Amino acid sequence: MRILLIGQDEKLITSLQEVFELYRAEVNCCSPADSVSTIARDKPDMALLDTETCLALPPFFSQLERLYTCPITAGYYPILIGLIPRQIDVKHSRIYLDLGFDLVFQKPVDCDFFFSQVNALDRRIGIGKNTLISPHLLLNTATQDCHLKNTNGTLLGHFRVSPVQFSILKLLIQSPRGIWSRTTLMRRIARENSTEISDRAIDKAMYKIRKIIAECLTTLSAQQCQWQIAAGYKHPFIHTQDGGGYYFFDALHLPSELALSWGSPPINERPYEGGWEMSAMYSTKKCG
Repeated sequence: MRILLIGQDEKLITSLQEVFELYRAEVNCCSPADSVSTIARDKPDMALLDTETCLALPPFFSQLERLYTCPITAGYYPILIGLIPRQIDVKHSRIYLDLGFDLVFQKPVDCDFFFSQVNALDRRIGIGKNTLISPHLLLNTATQDCHLKNTNGTLLGHFRVSPVQFSILKLLIQSPRGIWSRTTLMRRIARENSTEISDRAIDKAMYKIRKIIAECLTTLSAQQCQWQIAAGYKHPFIHTQDGGGYYFFDALHLPSELALSWGSPPINERPYEGGWEMSAMYSTKKCG
């Protein structure tokens, strides 16, 4: 996770940097005057602002808004966290949230609580560089752990797959519009795992991934967490396009959530770098 500390209180910044690095975060620092240019250049996962030394907050958010709409950086949204003085009542922190902060913490920062909050947010929107997500699936690329979750980020189930199967899941979730042919998957998996793999092995891996996920969902059902698959789909995540290959789409529904309407089965396919690209729209956020 890449964190940018913004402020002029050197003692505060140094102490936070030392503690955050213990949590294996990559931490950089800059002054308020250099904040927007540094964010644009480095694209951190999170930016922490010391509000006591970053007094010109409205102009900062105005400049940041222009950064978001710039053609080069459009779609990039760092998580913005405000550090406020202890004497400010928590109920008044809504002023900072209304300005544009995603989270607000009082000083001195309780680092255990801070990272618990950040990890909860990570499960929801995928802000860490080791996290890949869809609404109901989270992959940790550092540990190769896989989690079923709800759209609020609560982890519901855990499963593991083989390294080759994880590589397949990782490729598919990173390009949810893409239909991957067996040939393209074979080439990419062989490159990533330094091992040859046949088209039959691809089909076998897909079958095993679907089976492991189905078993995890069955366990959830036994725990009174009923689930459904969206109309038009047979599986929760990995689907087959006749004559094309495989693609990722989060078709899982949980009873506590509103029905998602993120597209329909793929139509009007056209070639793209990964094999084929669907016209059906799907959105997922990945920073870092």
